[in-house]
Amino acid sequence: MSKVVLTEEIEFADFEKYEKLVAQPDVTEIDISQFSIKDCSYEEFEEEFDLNFRIPSLLAKLVLNKEFATSYVVENGAVFSTDKRVLVSFPTSWKLVVPNGVEIIGHYAFCCCSDIKTISFPQTLKRIGNRAFEDCENINAVILPDNVTQLGECCFSGCGIENLKLSNNLKYIPGCCFCFNELKDVDIPALVKKIDASAFSGNLIRRVVLPEGVESIESDALSTPEYVWLPSTIRWIDKEFFCETPIVDPEDCIPYIDVDERNPLFFSKDGTLYKRDNPKEPYLGYPYSGYKWNGKMDDV
Repeated sequence: MSKVVLTEEIEFADFEKYEKLVAQPDVTEIDISQFSIKDCSYEEFEEEFDLNFRIPSLLAKLVLNKEFATSYVVENGAVFSTDKRVLVSFPTSWKLVVPNGVEIIGHYAFCCCSDIKTISFPQTLKRIGNRAFEDCENINAVILPDNVTQLGECCFSGCGIENLKLSNNLKYIPGCCFCFNELKDVDIPALVKKIDASAFSGNLIRRVVLPEGVESIESDALSTPEYVWLPSTIRWIDKEFFCETPIVDPEDCIPYIDVDERNPLFFSKDGTLYKRDNPKEPYLGYPYSGYKWNGKMDDV
């Protein structure tokens, strides 16, 4: 057998049979263009694997990446879309070198690959999918090429990242993208407009200076910093942007906040954030109280 073509609409209960078919060692081509799971959306399929704590099989990865490609080639253990633009699986060792020409690293491509310690991305890379490197716990550093314009949710969640260089062309940092790492600082690119919920939660970042252009910060996006600078472009700040909820005595972990004086909606006085249309009531519910975090997550 060299080519597998799946054309059936199946029940989820039958999925394991097809997993085994695709995983045979002599398979060199896979076509799932006509393959589907009855009454099962992407979200439902993803939830099924999450609920069962399963690392996605090759077929599961292909199904999860149908938005990018439906026909694939298998070469020396690596699985690419037929045009080699999309990578969904690759043999791993401590050093991962993503081949030149790859534009998309698919959803779940390297999820839970704890043997990866370093990654080299090609300049051709444009996008990294959801949970692509989630729980790759030994990755120390990530340098994203400037051609990368899109990151998926949780794509580097639960790694060991201490050093991070983001692409200068990112416009959005999605939910849980870099949560539960070892970051002590981060430079947000100037084109970023939104930092989504829990994007940097569970890190060790104490000082955050957001560049002009950032417009929105969601809950627990920055995770217990001591100091935050907000630019003139900020239009929305979740009142729990600095912490995970629920939390005891939130006033004890409100950071010192400065705001660019040109901001039309917010201003800061003595480290306390206010809205211009309600200048007497602290926007976060409490005034700045001199909080100084010692870097231990269990203290907040």
